[in-house]
Amino acid sequence: MLESLRAILHKHRKDTITLLLLMVIGTGLFAPMMHRWRLMGDYTVHNNLAYNLIEDAGDFFRNVPHFLYHVLTATSYQMASDGDIYVAGVRVMVLSYLVLIGLIYWRIRYASQFPDTYFVLGLSAILSLGLMLLAPITFFTPDNRYFGYFVPNVYHNPTVNLMKPFAFGLFFASLRLYTSKDKIAWRWIVLYALLTGLALVAKPSFILSFVPTLGLITAFFMLRHLPSVWNSRNIDESLFAMLLRYVRTMSVNLPVLIGGIVIPSFAILIYQALTWTSSGGISFEPLRVFHEWTLQYDPDADKLIAFKFIMSAAFPIVVYGLHLKSASRSLMFNMAWLNFIISVLYAYLLVDNTVIAAGDFGWSAQMGVFLLHVVSVLFLFRHYRPLIETESITTKAKIIWIACAVVFLLHVISGISWYVAHLANTDLELIYGIW
Repeated sequence: MLESLRAILHKHRKDTITLLLLMVIGTGLFAPMMHRWRLMGDYTVHNNLAYNLIEDAGDFFRNVPHFLYHVLTATSYQMASDGDIYVAGVRVMVLSYLVLIGLIYWRIRYASQFPDTYFVLGLSAILSLGLMLLAPITFFTPDNRYFGYFVPNVYHNPTVNLMKPFAFGLFFASLRLYTSKDKIAWRWIVLYALLTGLALVAKPSFILSFVPTLGLITAFFMLRHLPSVWNSRNIDESLFAMLLRYVRTMSVNLPVLIGGIVIPSFAILIYQALTWTSSGGISFEPLRVFHEWTLQYDPDADKLIAFKFIMSAAFPIVVYGLHLKSASRSLMFNMAWLNFIISVLYAYLLVDNTVIAAGDFGWSAQMGVFLLHVVSVLFLFRHYRPLIETESITTKAKIIWIACAVVFLLHVISGISWYVAHLANTDLELIYGIW
């Protein structure tokens, strides 16, 4: 086992070294940020809950529906000798950031499949860091960079950031349920269920938009395949036999999809709904949250809604629009867009009446737009790889690539400004002066 690991590391030693450098840079970026925020934002509430877990586990689990951050923080606290629950939370969050950086880098290298030259490795690393930092393009509203936008990277909430690695992994694992030529075995249900469960107990926001996304994608695959099965039926074949043949021959891996994602999602969501005793209920009130923000935080929070939507997803919009034909055939790209649109509808239309101004349904859209940016980068690698390998890139293709790169860079520049603002200001200064 150890020898096999050494052989793998030696074979991919350049990637291993690059990934280690990314871990060092990621620690340098996000450890100071987490130390800065450990006593601000939502960290105070969640770290106190983690301490409550240590004091009275029974009461904690009866009242906290998504508990992964608190369990990990309490464990880190008890294993360390510093006696600081807030520093324990910092350790958990930095590890979460590093895992996500590694996952992004791996997906980029997997999508590109270019030789491990220094240029390719360097570009993959830069893009990984860029995706971890980017923000909506907010140059036009410098005093309003959060309310009304869908921000892919936030620093004030631990649970949404802990959710990201699990949501990221589940999204890409789900693609195999539709694209794998040889269906993965039913025993994979356990791993899919574990990933689904971890995403939910970290924060349920992603699953709330992703399960409906999978439902629509599955319906599309099923309806697309139905006419061919109907036309190929035998005269004496019963309707039941035809439906059974239909299920067996379609490309969707229903056993793993239902057993590994759908059933665990509903089971855990029901448990969380029963556990969340302080919930004020959910109501359908279009843009109510945005109006609430104007009353409590920023009078411009409900202004320029369409513009803020575009600036939140400018890079994915440009990439999809300039590659419409090939993008429309990409399951990965369309799944990411569908998930984002559903999550945006949640943010625009639904209200969690527990604390309206918290805008809890907005977390789904923040995860959705983050995935959409990652997928856009991966799509560009896959789209242009054959052209690069055959050295047949046209001038038009170069112009399109440059246009996409410029828009991505604008997101990253806004993200760097967003990062600096969070490192230099208190939460109150941000809420009433920048957000």
